[in-house]
Amino acid sequence: MPPKKEPVGKQDAAQEGATDKAKESIALLENELAQLQRQLHLREHQADEARQAKSLWQERAAAVQPLLEHSKSELLDIITDSLRQYKDMQEQGRHQLRKAELKTAELTAQLGLKDAEIEELKAEMALLQQQTTAQLNDSKAKMGEMQHEFARMMQEVIERLHKHEMQTSYQTHLMRQSSLGKV
Repeated sequence: MPPKKEPVGKQDAAQEGATDKAKESIALLENELAQLQRQLHLREHQADEARQAKSLWQERAAAVQPLLEHSKSELLDIITDSLRQYKDMQEQGRHQLRKAELKTAELTAQLGLKDAEIEELKAEMALLQQQTTAQLNDSKAKMGEMQHEFARMMQEVIERLHKHEMQTSYQTHLMRQSSLGKV
């Protein structure tokens, strides 16, 4: 007996759950990416403002030069860190996508196996139905033959009974006549 198969609805729900989870993860990653891009744009904008301020503040640059260098270093660290985070998120997104693809492939393979089992069961059911129909037709044919045979036998019995009754009636008639004639 083939193993019980999981209802198709559960498979669809599991597959939808996995797909929804992957979509949710991708959406979160895209959202974080958008936030980082906004931060990066903001930082780039700040860097542009700093360059403009540099030309205005060049007289004061000698006194403020170490602080300015420190700010540049921090900005570069932030940009570098942002790029690293962006790359990490991309890699995580790719990893999640690969996992979702593998799960989809696995579920597709399972679905293919279940489809094959269904086709096999359909073929078995069709064969069983053909056999049952053949047996039913044979039984009907045998019943028809038995009815015909029974009708023939009943006809013979009726004919014998009728013949016997005729003989009995004739003998009774003869006996009455002979008893009337002897009197």
